Amino acid sequence: MKKHFYFTIFNIIVIFLGFSAFVFFRYIDGTFLPVVEVSSMETTKNEYRIGEMVKINISYCRNKRTPTYFYWKMYNHIATEFTPKRLTAEQVSETGCRTKISDVEIIPKNTEIGPHYLELSVTYEVNSLRKIEYKFKTNEFNVIK
Repeated sequence: MKKHFYFTIFNIIVIFLGFSAFVFFRYIDGTFLPVVEVSSMETTKNEYRIGEMVKINISYCRNKRTPTYFYWKMYNHIATEFTPKRLTAEQVSETGCRTKISDVEIIPKNTEIGPHYLELSVTYEVNSLRKIEYKFKTNEFNVIK
């Protein structure tokens, strides 16, 4: 009888631990400590010419190395979408805080003249069960001929 009781208690503990691990990896991991915290993201200039590479000065803290998808869009009253990019966990920078200047995209030839801003959608594969998406916006800049 005692063996049956201990076996039942052991099974209850295993089920509880398994359920706790599932809840952690599915709902909590990456929530209380975000994968990345961006403190500022601004273009390096206020005016860019058509065909010129847009660069941003970005300050951020990375708390976890994980596969990452980048998706840039440029807006005025029309959205210009750029090709998404994927980085593996090995290609992603080390954890910690840094400030760097990064190339974004070349302004396409058919872009309208006038004010624009960039939006970055970043999706992180926190684990096999969970993906987290963040959106960041730059300052407004002008596209000139």
